Amino acid sequence: CMVYKYADVTEARVMDFLHTLMGINTRTAVHVSITDLQHLPVSSLFVLVTQLERLGKEPCPDHVRQFGLSLLVSYCETMSLSTHPLSQDIYETLYHGLFSSTESTRLAAISSLLALTLVIDVTRLSGLVWRILVLSHDSDKIISEKATTTLKNLDIDYDFHFIDEILIDIYKIPYELQVSMALAIPQVLESADHATICDLVHKLLDMYLVHCKAFQVKSKDGKLQESSEVTADIRLAIARCLTSCSKFISGEIVVKMCQTNFSTGLTDPSSKVKEEMRTMGLSLFPQLEPGQIPDTLSLLEDHLKSNPETKEYDDTKSSLIILYATLAKYLDPHDPKIVSIITLLLTSLRTPSQTIQVAIANCVPPLMPAVRSQGGEMIKDLLKTLLDNNNYGVRRGAAYG
Repeated sequence: CMVYKYADVTEARVMDFLHTLMGINTRTAVHVSITDLQHLPVSSLFVLVTQLERLGKEPCPDHVRQFGLSLLVSYCETMSLSTHPLSQDIYETLYHGLFSSTESTRLAAISSLLALTLVIDVTRLSGLVWRILVLSHDSDKIISEKATTTLKNLDIDYDFHFIDEILIDIYKIPYELQVSMALAIPQVLESADHATICDLVHKLLDMYLVHCKAFQVKSKDGKLQESSEVTADIRLAIARCLTSCSKFISGEIVVKMCQTNFSTGLTDPSSKVKEEMRTMGLSLFPQLEPGQIPDTLSLLEDHLKSNPETKEYDDTKSSLIILYATLAKYLDPHDPKIVSIITLLLTSLRTPSQTIQVAIANCVPPLMPAVRSQGGEMIKDLLKTLLDNNNYGVRRGAAYG
């Protein structure tokens, strides 16, 4: 890697170097045998070819990477027929390869594991099965199918012992696998008891709040700015995990998740995190007990009223409005609070932000049947504002209403 980084090395010389390193004439060899591979430092080669792109002045040639990955697979296929136990080195190599951001590397790692299913000892490396489970939801169909087959061959039950692996891998998972991880979590939680799930959620919330401190730095103009200490990707991974947990919880933990979401999650400077937090909020509402809904609505009202009327907070306020109006649907249709909810929403139309106005326009109609008798007066007020007000933004809000 050092040579490739600092020297003027051509592709041909890189290939010659690899051939010499292994003592294999790959240009003429039709098949790589166990004799060729028994002394091969597979992990070193694997690291070499997957790091060239990151370290090199030029992108690593694809055929150089494929060369190393194919040797890894060949080695594992050969070892599946051997009576020798696999070295810890191989387990570590495959473990890290499963969570590569590069599809070709993940494919090589899972192909190798599939070949080794008859001789592999999953207890040798904590988290190996969990990572295979994540890859069973990979966006690449071939990787997903191979991971599913590997799990079937290993015949291992998913259990809540993977929860520790979830917390560890939040810091290690590449962005490309975050959705796959979120899809794998429900399979783990189905066998876990409520106390275990709540413990996981508490830890995830604490992790998120710790990382929030890293971005709550204000610039000279008073705006929140991203800190270089922690990337938004970690917060996004946590948010996606929380969304996956939401349908498995009930009781006070639901209220705590809502509080964290409304006060911190929806103000995250990352638009992706903010959007995921809104999704999480929507998924929490069915889990609220009837007696928790009024207090949660009041909490949303407080945040709506306290948010600054500035463009910086438009996305946050529109998310709060969507959550507020959605939660109102869970009230009894004859609940008098629906009138005050609609009144607050229609009043918010005067905010000269099209983002907020569109959000309100999409949220109010499902609530209107509950106040049908007062609808005529509401329309009259909107028409008066539309025709008489001098402010363009306010008139546009009335039109949306």
